[in-house]
Amino acid sequence: MELVWSTSNIWNLSLEEVLLLGKDFSKYVILDMGKIRGFLKEKSIDNLKNLFHEYDLKTLMIIHDEKVGEKFDEEKIKEILVLSHRLNIPYFFINSDIKPENLSFIVAMEVFKRNLERLRR
Repeated sequence: MELVWSTSNIWNLSLEEVLLLGKDFSKYVILDMGKIRGFLKEKSIDNLKNLFHEYDLKTLMIIHDEKVGEKFDEEKIKEILVLSHRLNIPYFFINSDIKPENLSFIVAMEVFKRNLERLRR
């Protein structure tokens, strides 16, 4: 069994500080979108890649606030997809919301999946 370190748990630390802390416990990490945005305000995506390499961390996914069942925010989802691609992240986090009033959750998930696939092309 492998441990996976989440950068979303420690809100008062920067992404860099959380990664430094986690590198001794796990080689896998889940990134928080808010922390990534904060990091990228001052540093580049290449700086972030270098941190992963230096700390020997593998990223699994980006945790975000976009929910299945809400209005599909194309720009925010595209931002997550681009970052995932640039950081070689293999998984996309599905964040479910309460079931929409006028749709079944299965339909909401299908719509979300189709929109996601359209953006990935």
